[in-house]
Amino acid sequence: MRSGLALLLAASFVALAPPPAVGAQATPTDDGSGYWQWRSAQVDRAEQTLAAEVAAGALQLPCSVPAPSSPPADTPATVEALVSEALAVRPPQELIFVHGEYLLALEQLRLAVQTLQASSPSSRRASQAAALVCERLTALDTLRQPGVAAPPPTSPALPSLPLAGRPSPPLTSAGREGVQVAVLDVRRPYVPAEGAPSNPALEYLLVRFRLTNGGARPLPYYPLADFELRLPDASVLHPLALGSAERSTSGELAPGDGLIAEVTFLVPRDVRPLVLRLAPVDGPTVEVPLP
Repeated sequence: MRSGLALLLAASFVALAPPPAVGAQATPTDDGSGYWQWRSAQVDRAEQTLAAEVAAGALQLPCSVPAPSSPPADTPATVEALVSEALAVRPPQELIFVHGEYLLALEQLRLAVQTLQASSPSSRRASQAAALVCERLTALDTLRQPGVAAPPPTSPALPSLPLAGRPSPPLTSAGREGVQVAVLDVRRPYVPAEGAPSNPALEYLLVRFRLTNGGARPLPYYPLADFELRLPDASVLHPLALGSAERSTSGELAPGDGLIAEVTFLVPRDVRPLVLRLAPVDGPTVEVPLP
């Protein structure tokens, strides 16, 4: 619901955005085919931008930037400029929400790049931000063309949180130095409000977990940064922020305290086994194989 609201707000920005200034380059988006041609070219420009920054040594990414489908521009744009151009576009009425989806994906890429640029080289934060840039770029690349099928119905609601004093029996759990991670539910494929991924080779995976601090000192937590998902080939995925709740879940657990939260990953379809890994900035590393 929250991510759906975000999409609605993005579409509102699109609808209310001022027209481009006089003399600005015209964007052929008066009809559906013109819009999709423009959007594919904009994705190419985003990839050209990152490829240029990687080549110049300004960014270090653990992935290869996709080769653009069109010839490279003489002067690559910045991601910030691409966001501004997208805000100025007035798509056909029937594509307003589709354009909002593209705008959100582009803005998420911009934020990931900004975080990477602000991080100290070779730091854990830089490594996480670089992986997130790769994930955001992959997500943007899937938005080149319109989907061919209507999104499937959303997954049924998760059961209500357990009452205090009555913890849910975990599917699996692991602990270290008093810190316990218990997996309460695994949804795969998980279908959020905005529907399944555009790329049929990918699917969402949702993990509901209980984190308990049985140690002697407070445990800082931020699930979006603390959790990872390890694939069979040892590559690592980081959680996605599909809504504001995921972005705002953070704090500190006092000794004896616990919390129940969720993390969502975009994973290759049918790839197994997977290992959920907790690696907080200040605390022990805990690995839990998923059932």
